[in-house]
This record gives sequence, structure tokens and C-alpha cells, in this order.
Amino acid sequence: MTQKFVDGMPLYRQEQQFARHGYPLSRHTLANWVVHAAEKWVKPLYTKPPPNVCEWRKASSSWTRL
Repeated sequence: MTQKFVDGMPLYRQEQQFARHGYPLSRHTLANWVVHAAEKWVKPLYTKPPPNVCEWRKASSSWTRL
């Protein structure tokens, strides 16, 4: 996930990197992991924010495209 969203490395390059290290993972598998992580950890943040989010001193978000 860090390589994909922080370092900007496409899944096909991650697939090649894993293969070089002896882990033959397909892009399909890597894409499924990204979707699963988004559904499990990111979706709850925007579907059900913390109840007191309006009372926080600072609350911000970034509209930067990935």
C-alpha cells in the first residue's frame, strides 16, 4: 500500500518486484488487496466519522488525487 499510494509505484512494477524476491503475486491479487484495504480501513472513515468531529480544533482533509 505504501508503494502504491505514497511512492506512486504502479501494481505491475510491484508485481515484478515481488517476483524478483521469489513471491509470484499477480496484479489481480495486488488489486484485490488494495480494494480490500480501502473497504476495511478507509470506507469507515468517511461513512461514519467520529461523533464529535465538529468539535475538534482541527479537522482537515486533502483533495489530492492519487
